[in-house]
Amino acid sequence: MTGLRGDPDHPTTRGRVCPKARFQLDRHHSASRLRHPLVRQGSAFLRATWPEALDLVAGKLLAARENHGSLSVIHFSDTGSKGYLKDLYQRLFNLFGGVTVPRGSLCWSAGLAAQRVDFGRVLAHAPGDLEKARAVVIWGRNPADTNNQLMPFVRAAMSQGAPVVVVDPLRTATVKDLGARHVAPRPGTDAVLALAVGAELVRRGTYDQAFCRERSRGFEAFARKVAGGGGGAGLTVQSAARFCDIAEDDVRFLVGLLETRRPAAFLLGYGLQRHARGGEAVRAIDALAALAGSIGRSGGGANYANFHPEGLLRNVAGEGLPDGEPRARRVFDRPRFGCQAPALADPSAQVLFVNRSNPVAQLPNTDLVVQAFRSIPFKVVAELVMTDTTALADVVLPVADFLEDEDLFRCSWHAHLTWAVPAVAPPEEVWSETRIVAELAGRLGLGQEFARSPSEWIAWALEPLVAAYPGLAARPEELRGRSFANPAVLDVPWADGPFATPSGRFEFGKRWASLVALGEAEALAEAEALDEAEAPAADGSAAPGDGLFHLISPRHRLSMHSQFYDRVLAQTSGGSGLPAVFAHPRAAARLGLAEGDEVLLTSAQGSLLAHLVLDDGLREDTLCLYAGGSAGFIAGARPASANALTPDNLTDIGLQAAFYDCRCALQAARPTPA
Repeated sequence: MTGLRGDPDHPTTRGRVCPKARFQLDRHHSASRLRHPLVRQGSAFLRATWPEALDLVAGKLLAARENHGSLSVIHFSDTGSKGYLKDLYQRLFNLFGGVTVPRGSLCWSAGLAAQRVDFGRVLAHAPGDLEKARAVVIWGRNPADTNNQLMPFVRAAMSQGAPVVVVDPLRTATVKDLGARHVAPRPGTDAVLALAVGAELVRRGTYDQAFCRERSRGFEAFARKVAGGGGGAGLTVQSAARFCDIAEDDVRFLVGLLETRRPAAFLLGYGLQRHARGGEAVRAIDALAALAGSIGRSGGGANYANFHPEGLLRNVAGEGLPDGEPRARRVFDRPRFGCQAPALADPSAQVLFVNRSNPVAQLPNTDLVVQAFRSIPFKVVAELVMTDTTALADVVLPVADFLEDEDLFRCSWHAHLTWAVPAVAPPEEVWSETRIVAELAGRLGLGQEFARSPSEWIAWALEPLVAAYPGLAARPEELRGRSFANPAVLDVPWADGPFATPSGRFEFGKRWASLVALGEAEALAEAEALDEAEAPAADGSAAPGDGLFHLISPRHRLSMHSQFYDRVLAQTSGGSGLPAVFAHPRAAARLGLAEGDEVLLTSAQGSLLAHLVLDDGLREDTLCLYAGGSAGFIAGARPASANALTPDNLTDIGLQAAFYDCRCALQAARPTPA
């Protein structure tokens, strides 16, 4: 294998690949690849054979079930690989008797839950439809760095005269590359901004009245709450500008844009919903898109994610299990593993099995996570390279990468599926995860359920889709080695017919403070404080005048979660080897700090040394520390993860990590000599 390139004939990616795709090839060849099983002996790992490693793992699993019950096993899996067959681990543990599993997510489930309430399903417009937008609103998203295949479609809309506005506390590469109008609200105030713009459209009568009357539910109550009525003033341009700490002209610009440039395409990112009220923020933007006439119209959409295969593929995790086999029935909140895993009782956790995830580095509140990890007697990790999580494991199983494995891949942005076949064979003692599951199942007495080959599993999963759309292929096997469009997908969701909500209508909603809590919580209880001199932050924390900064930890263009962070360090650390923290020059000057200083970040959860970089594209009350990096357990790695600082709070809905509800202090790492 000597190179990777995009497919120039792919209708969406058009041959473009991001830097992280190219880094996959470097890792594929890297000397740091895990190339044989490892078993801990004391403080060191010893090389083991596959039979030795799997016999040990199976023995520990069987002993845990015998002595404590199957729920004493935790299976921690995430989306480090989007391969469909990685869900076979879930099938194995369901057949094993049901185990303890995480629920919720780290990065996007608040927004997913919000859109499922509003629309019934999470669907996005086809990327090519963006070219028909008359305006583009990029909210909490930085496609120039994190979704570069989207940028040509935005530029195509611009070439047709569509203005672009980016709403983000940071002046991102997207703002710079597109020359876009930049609106930089205080972190955590996105819901108030969206609702204020919507309120002004309602007061002016320039909202999409036909849609609200004929295709929505709850509009009248929503309008009364946000636009006023019954003695209340509602959200005004002035109060929202003060609360979000932006110019009134920014609010008026958004109002004017959405009045005169319809349809507008809303491109929502994941950053805006990494707050305690993250679900509320997405719901508010969905509502604004509805008011602006963007729903169900070509060139519009509230585009957050695209769960286009939902319900069209067989679920390899559980579908077709023998009658009577229990499913996983004990859960914990994924972001709160650090505090909830040690508290599990009757039974307590005895075995932890981790795949396609690096929880020690990725979960919030690192110190608590490490304590929880160490409290579990036996830990197994299936991985490509050594990570902070493998460093704390008892058994490490080396797995094939996507170039060496056969799998079905879905995308949460465009509507293509790819049945990938191996380009090369894995190293001699590296196994595909399908094989690992089958071999482990045999040792657990479940081998008969895993006799299919990878090709047979994928064909089985695709059968319903092929049966429903015979024009796709005569048999699923004909799709092997191909990328193909999901024939069920519409370029413009919700153009006609009912929504997938119980009412069949778009839902404006009532419970803005929390969609989980019962009772009628006021949609904008915080609005009562908007006329106060010191309004509380939308996340409930103290006002920015307390000397603490909002800390945001977005994705860097060169890394993906905890992967490839060495590239970020090389570009941003100034040779210090420390993670870079970005601050506004005026904020740094007030603290007596200068470019390149070694600084200490401190939060309620912990502290982290960093290299200071000045950036006038940030708000003065906000710091940026890119996500990723080691927690410090990998040999030779210094602590670099923002999660040493982040709390394990949950969002209002979706059981997601509220990473951005993080306030921290910034100071020189060493006192200035007298």
